[in-house]
Amino acid sequence: MTDLLRVFFRLTLLPVVRIVYRLRALHPERVPAAGGVLLVSNHVTYVDSFLLFATCPRPVRFVVVSRFMKVKAVGWFLRLFGAIPIQPNRPRDAIRQTAEAVAAGHVVCIFPEGQLTRTGAVGELKRGFETIARHAGPGAVVQPACLHGLWGSIFSFERDRYFRKRPRRLTVPVTVAFGDPMPAAEATAGRVRERLLHLSTEATGSRGEFDTPLAEAVVRGLKRHPFADLFVETGRTRRRYRRGHSLAIAVCLAERWRAALPPGEEKIGVLLPSGATPSLIALGLILAGKTPVFLPFDPRKPDLSLLAAPVASLGLRTVFTSRVFAALLEGFPWPADEDGTKPGTIVDMAAEFAAVPLPKVVIERFAVLLEPKFLAVRRLARGTAAANPAPGCVLVSPRDGAIATLDGTSILANAARMTGCNFIQHRQRLFTELSQSTAGGLALALWLPVLRDAVAVGRSLSARGDLDALETVVREEKIAALAVDPETAVAIEALAADWHPETRSRVRAIFAVDPTGLSPAPNRVESGTQPCSVCPVWAPDSLGLVATFSLADPNAGAASEHLPQFGRRPGSLGRLLPGLEGDFGGADGTLRLRGTGGWMETGLRGHFDPEGFLFPDPETF
Repeated sequence: MTDLLRVFFRLTLLPVVRIVYRLRALHPERVPAAGGVLLVSNHVTYVDSFLLFATCPRPVRFVVVSRFMKVKAVGWFLRLFGAIPIQPNRPRDAIRQTAEAVAAGHVVCIFPEGQLTRTGAVGELKRGFETIARHAGPGAVVQPACLHGLWGSIFSFERDRYFRKRPRRLTVPVTVAFGDPMPAAEATAGRVRERLLHLSTEATGSRGEFDTPLAEAVVRGLKRHPFADLFVETGRTRRRYRRGHSLAIAVCLAERWRAALPPGEEKIGVLLPSGATPSLIALGLILAGKTPVFLPFDPRKPDLSLLAAPVASLGLRTVFTSRVFAALLEGFPWPADEDGTKPGTIVDMAAEFAAVPLPKVVIERFAVLLEPKFLAVRRLARGTAAANPAPGCVLVSPRDGAIATLDGTSILANAARMTGCNFIQHRQRLFTELSQSTAGGLALALWLPVLRDAVAVGRSLSARGDLDALETVVREEKIAALAVDPETAVAIEALAADWHPETRSRVRAIFAVDPTGLSPAPNRVESGTQPCSVCPVWAPDSLGLVATFSLADPNAGAASEHLPQFGRRPGSLGRLLPGLEGDFGGADGTLRLRGTGGWMETGLRGHFDPEGFLFPDPETF
């Protein structure tokens, strides 16, 4: 009878699980066909067991806390599938029971974090599984498995709660990646953690959506929620750029620039302060088949000498800027031709926007609303992809003039990583005035809103610098997080102490976005659950991506039976975003990172602690 019930549930429940979660198993052949296996997995949701059971090629028994067995319906179901009940206050018995099951040749799954993640990242692995593996006999192996893509589903801690929330989508694409089995003697907590991060990176790289041409991803992203805000710019007047309207503007600009810009110039410079305007120009250039190059420019302290080497290296001949800065750009370092001349064109962005006929914009706005997505992609993006198969963007760091070239795959993967954990929430309103010529500004002020439905809020150039007026912007625009440089983050944190309690409680974090990894802000952080406090983020310009994240300890509102978790540590840059792995195998023992491509050198020295927090060495540079 028991066997019949198991077969019944396999035939009825597992197909539903596979449909709802769009399950895909990565390397299930790595699971040994016979013998004892201790399956070690990260823990994201309350349905993780079902997903592992549905994708593992062998039947799996799960280690569960005994109190769940006392719930009649749940306990009966767990016993039906051979769950192993343990009592946390009797660890020796738990180790013995689990080791005996593995020694008997079963596949036994354990979640060594001991609880569901509330950060979205892999937490500290408790060392009990090491003892279990060693007591299971010489033939037993440890099999790492990574659940990827579950953050944001209804049973995860997304939106800072496990339940009582509406699902954002009916189905969730989930990848379960199985690693190579490890001998028990080699399966330490540190090595298993490295394997889990590697599997997360492997699962991220296997997602076909990142092979989508960037122009197509832009069209698809902006057609979602066409009436929602994309960019907001406050000041004397408040400008709201809706998603659909922004796509219409970008399409009209692209049509103009296909004819107006020289066909042989693939890279076009953008020399403007941060804001909505450079982002719209970049979108228009991408849809026109061009690659935008974000050049650093601070009108308060213009330094054109920094641009000489990158402009010459990239061969720029056309740069978009504003006529307001014309006097500051005299002597722009154009590269010289063979005859000694320095040809180059400064294009006034205001004139370009004014040259787009208003009726054309209105027609495109209606097209954005009425045209099916697949037809819009075919009309607006497919031709661009054929003309320039791998358009992305380029940034020139304002710190040292270093050039970072990003292809579409890197941009799409980085945006997905930022929303694949508790860093940036769905449709979050984010205040930022970071320059798009920095990795943090490019990711948070442009690609996160365009590709992942966030809203970037900033101030006009004339309104910047007045931090005392920032509370009004935060309150009126319902800002959930701020992303600024470390010095500004510390200043805002001090001012926020005098804000209205309701305004302050709405702000989840003040992200101190640092391109070096060595700013003073991380050392001033004291871990705690209080909102509106500094949380370090490392976004190295040399790589063009956001690498780490921090957040206030995600324990507010958690049930008393949950163990505390930490979102940040004093002196740390935070944890690596899910889908990134790192080690100190770089030149001279420096940190290197790997995402969807190969290993990337950072030049940073430091170490990871058992919880995965990255601590930099101040003597790196």
